[in-house]
Amino acid sequence: MKLTGSLIVCAAAGLFTAGALLFDDAPAPAQPSSSGAESAGTQIEISGFAFASSPVAPGSSVVAANRDAEPHTVTAADGSFDSGSIGGGLAVSFTAPAAPGTYAFVCTIHPSMTGQLVVG
Repeated sequence: MKLTGSLIVCAAAGLFTAGALLFDDAPAPAQPSSSGAESAGTQIEISGFAFASSPVAPGSSVVAANRDAEPHTVTAADGSFDSGSIGGGLAVSFTAPAAPGTYAFVCTIHPSMTGQLVVG
C-alpha cells in the first residue's frame, strides 16, 4: 500500500490526530448517475458509439450506462421507452415494456447507433 494523503499531528497537550489517510488500493468512487441508477446491474452499456444489452424481465427497471464522453439516448422505435439524453459517464434507469418481445431502439442524437432490448 502506498500512502497518498497526509498525516496531521497535533503535539499540544500530547494529542495526536491522524486524518486524510488514503491508500492507492481503496475502492474507486461510484460512477455519477443522473437518476440514482447504479452502474452495477447495467442492462444496456454504451461504449465506443455502440450498444450492448442483456435480456430483462417485463416491467423491470432497465439501467443504461453511457461510457462515452458524448451524450446518447436509448429510444425505442415503437415509442415504448425513452431514456432521454444520457450524458457522458452517466447512467439512467427506465421501465422495460410489460409485454415480452424484442424491442429495437436507436440513439436519437446519433441515428446510426441501433440496438435491441430483449424483454422476456
